[in-house]
Amino acid sequence: MSDRLLQPNHERRVLTTFRHVDELISEAVSRLEPAESESPLSEFVLDAQPQQHKAAVDSLSRLRAVMGRFLASHQIAVPPRNVSALWAAHSACLHAKLSVEELRANSMRGCGKLTPEAEGELETLATELSEILQKLSESVALPRQPH
Repeated sequence: MSDRLLQPNHERRVLTTFRHVDELISEAVSRLEPAESESPLSEFVLDAQPQQHKAAVDSLSRLRAVMGRFLASHQIAVPPRNVSALWAAHSACLHAKLSVEELRANSMRGCGKLTPEAEGELETLATELSEILQKLSESVALPRQPH
């Protein structure tokens, strides 16, 4: 019989919950960031004061410390990181480019008739957004591996 306090199923549940809490609170902290990082498309009112953002950052740090101590004290192994941040960013760019393509006149006609002026505006918009996303995608692309 093992001298471990938690069974493997419990350990996986603890680890899954910790990851979920970390993700939720990380997202909450990012929503409290100062106004200079504001997206014009955000649904959130930037009503947090700098001290509230700092308190949230500090709390996230303490949460991570407590969770880390628990994992270490119970010898719960955290699987090694296996997803490249560059790959994830590059993939996000590809998905965004696909979404932008849906703004082209061909796709938008499915929502109803477009005037020639509206078609031109949409084509110009989609092209500009696609070019920016392409440059971003190239800047975060993983280096090619020699065969």
